[in-house]
Formats: sequence, C-alpha cells, structure tokens
Amino acid sequence: MKGIYEHYLSHILFVIYIYFLVKALKLVCAYSASSYGRKIKA
Repeated sequence: MKGIYEHYLSHILFVIYIYFLVKALKLVCAYSASSYGRKIKA
C-alpha cells in the first residue's frame, strides 16, 4: 500500500505543479499584454 500511496502522491504533486505553471504563464501573458498595449482587451 505504501508504494501505491507514494505513487499517487507524486502524481498529484505533478498535476499541482503543472496547474501552477500554467497559471503563472497566463499571468505573465496577461501582464505583458497589458504592458505592450490594450488592443487585446478592446
């Protein structure tokens, strides 16, 4: 059971890592878009 638990834990951590990575990329994209010009919002 311990091996299965560790496997699921590492998988969940990986998913959380990817989730925050995508969230950070979206934040950077939104910041750069608002910095260079507000043509995208308009």
